[in-house]
Amino acid sequence: NFIATGLDVGSTEIEATATGATASTPLPVDVIEPQVIFRNIDGARSTASVRDNFVIQLQVPGSYYSSSHTAMQALPINLEITDKNPLGVVNGLYDQATGGNLITQVTIPRGGSESGWVYVAQPALEGSYRVSVDIVGITKQKSDVQTVIAAAQGLRLIRAYGSKAVLGKGMNTYQSELAVQRLIN
Repeated sequence: NFIATGLDVGSTEIEATATGATASTPLPVDVIEPQVIFRNIDGARSTASVRDNFVIQLQVPGSYYSSSHTAMQALPINLEITDKNPLGVVNGLYDQATGGNLITQVTIPRGGSESGWVYVAQPALEGSYRVSVDIVGITKQKSDVQTVIAAAQGLRLIRAYGSKAVLGKGMNTYQSELAVQRLIN
């Protein structure tokens, strides 16, 4: 077994030769741009959604082991929120689920096929956007359109059993007897 590295888009052949042996029949090879997979991106969100976590994964369509190809060197990935409608729908990408820093780049490490987690900001407005990826010299691609709807929010009181809560004067309820549920869409 051996590993081949795609250096530029196009077609070529691989041939095996050795002293004293008959050369192999050439094997045709196509080198293509890898496909960007936005793994776990939500697609549909609301203005009450938390940050949307996703991973950038590279695959090679047409290869038998399409998701097992690995980067020959670390691949910096430039990220951007594009096609925003309206402009303030989301404010950017973060490196953590809460807090953290606004980012414009992540990396697929040498020998890997995916980035670490990226987080799209909580939506501020109804609308739509896309996430754009630019891996310089390799590929540029965009996610599917991500839609944001206004959150229809409400609250519901629930109790453990029965249609009415019963409290003892001067006493606290059991901790699991009453709860408030937040309803979103």
